[in-house]
Amino acid sequence: MVLLYMLSFFQRTAIPGTVFNEIQSECRLTASAVAALGTIFVLVYGSMQIAVGFVVDRFGGGKSILFGGGVMAAGSLLFPLCHEAGLLFATRAFTGLGACFMYLCILKETSVRFPPRLFTVLLGGAIFCGMLGGMLGTWPMQQLAAAIGWRQALFGVGVLTVLATLAAWLSLRRLPERLTRPTPVAWRYLREVLTNRRALPLLVSGLWGYPVYFVVQTTVGKKFLEDFAGLTAGRAAGFTLLMAVTGAVSVLFSGWAVNRFGQRRKPWLMISGAGLLVASVMLLCGTLAPAPGWIFLCAYVFLSLINIASPVQAALMRELHRARVLALSVASFNGLCYIGAGLMTSAAGAIMDAYRSQAVSSAAGLHYPREAYAWIFACLLASSTICTALYVLTPETRGRTLEERFRIDQDASRS
Repeated sequence: MVLLYMLSFFQRTAIPGTVFNEIQSECRLTASAVAALGTIFVLVYGSMQIAVGFVVDRFGGGKSILFGGGVMAAGSLLFPLCHEAGLLFATRAFTGLGACFMYLCILKETSVRFPPRLFTVLLGGAIFCGMLGGMLGTWPMQQLAAAIGWRQALFGVGVLTVLATLAAWLSLRRLPERLTRPTPVAWRYLREVLTNRRALPLLVSGLWGYPVYFVVQTTVGKKFLEDFAGLTAGRAAGFTLLMAVTGAVSVLFSGWAVNRFGQRRKPWLMISGAGLLVASVMLLCGTLAPAPGWIFLCAYVFLSLINIASPVQAALMRELHRARVLALSVASFNGLCYIGAGLMTSAAGAIMDAYRSQAVSSAAGLHYPREAYAWIFACLLASSTICTALYVLTPETRGRTLEERFRIDQDASRS
């Protein structure tokens, strides 16, 4: 299951960010159209999260991930074979549809098959492994695409996705089919999630925080370094690789540290928000100044600290809702994260197209001016500020679920 999750991370990191110039030159697309390859993936991913949450709560993580793996494998194989823009978008949407099953299925199986005290540790480890796929989508993908071509490299990833789905099927068929009573599909459960006032600040923060990281990691981060800082494609991909490595280490550390330091949730959210704010300020000021390349490297590292909050966010959504809506509650948060990422990616592409007349053409592709990136980073700073404010309003649970807090309150009232 984790191998499939790694491949879904690869898909959303490598395309279009790592091969932005190659796709734009070969397929003769505008910057908005290339960015839309990332946008359509995350919009499908985000908009389908609630539906997938219903499916996972109803049928369990095992069956659901096999369906998602098959769909993702089909999209991964077809995308590099397409030459028309319409088919490229259709296959990216198909890949995003399959990929949106992976995280929720792992989260569901982790919750029902392991003790609650291990939830953040195991989920942090799973997210860390998934982010290894994101690392492979940066510098390694850039090198492989330069050696054999981006189409051949992505087709190989599609073949690997087929093999991973078969491996998951061989492993999962040995396990008990379901360990919890299935949750029926009913809109009252979604209403329960969306009207939970205690969870609302964290839920809405997904719309503002993750998109900041996503836009830099998967869309404009590498190209900005090539256009503005004058880095080669290899060195720019190395910056985004380091960003992915730092993010993966952060999520692995926080999964362990939450258990080690009293099951507190709020401090890790605030560290994540501070990283977003510092990174956004560095990117904006560094672009306006302009600043040397190491400033942007530091900004990318600070930006990756958002991943410290990943296991904590899932744990909080689990603890602020009833157990039977676990997948649905996390799906709602994820959905807003990726809808926000899609909208932010579209905005970045539109800003770049607005400055297309000032772009300089070269053998590597179009190089956009400083003003385009300054406006993008100004938007990211505004989004980071809103996200951090919502983190401040998020309640602390100290690892206690809704049912546990209810039992404690009942015992106290009896006493």
